[in-house]
Amino acid sequence: MDGAPGPNGATSENRYVIKILPKVAVSKFVGEQWVPTGALSQKLTMVAFEDDAAGFAVAHTYAGKGWQQVLAQTGMPYTITALTASIVGPTTLAEGNTSQSTQVVVKDQWGGIVAPSLLNCTGVTALTATVTPAGLVTPTADGTGGTGAVNVALNLPSGWPASTATATPPAITVA
Repeated sequence: MDGAPGPNGATSENRYVIKILPKVAVSKFVGEQWVPTGALSQKLTMVAFEDDAAGFAVAHTYAGKGWQQVLAQTGMPYTITALTASIVGPTTLAEGNTSQSTQVVVKDQWGGIVAPSLLNCTGVTALTATVTPAGLVTPTADGTGGTGAVNVALNLPSGWPASTATATPPAITVA
């Protein structure tokens, strides 16, 4: 899928809800509806019966890139294997203008925005700007210029799977 906005403002990445039921019967079927986009909806009601060994449901899970993006936005622990970083705002800041800033935005392997609280952003020496751990870049008041990048690393809470993923966004110039 292309990631364009889909239902409820979410991306159109696939989301699957999977239920494994040991005994089930269709009690009502109204029909199927095909949409030119390729979507299919079935209006049916199913009744689950208790299985002596397995009970009502054997498993209930979610799959697909869309669910992975939803998980990433919840703040619940998940394994981050890759990061990409970009600049939202100007990549050239005015020397000494402490009211001007730009923001580093970091996305995970599924394209979900990584919460700023999980980041540890630092500026390199050549970048004459302050950089907050969340990636906000502001020129220093001393009025000197320079060009450099922001280093992005993860600062994961205890209980999260370990990750060594890092990213470097485009360079920022203070001139």
